[in-house]
Amino acid sequence: PHYSINMTAVQVGLDFLNLPTDVFGVGDNKGTIIDSGTTLAYLPEMVYEPLVSKIISQQPDLKVHTVHDEYTCFQYSERRVWMCN
Repeated sequence: PHYSINMTAVQVGLDFLNLPTDVFGVGDNKGTIIDSGTTLAYLPEMVYEPLVSKIISQQPDLKVHTVHDEYTCFQYSERRVWMCN
């Protein structure tokens, strides 16, 4: 199943990302959906870039590589988190 939510902020550790207030707007094919059946996260570039930067700054031991020339993969202690650029 998937869920439509009203997302208002992104937090990494104790830090909130400094994002424009309208980035999570609704309507006109906008909004946020949580899909419990996938491990992928599709994010607008204005969210994706600062999120990846913040994750890397807080977890310097993460290994980053690209899979299939499309997906950015973070590997830490045998776990993988996939994010689509």
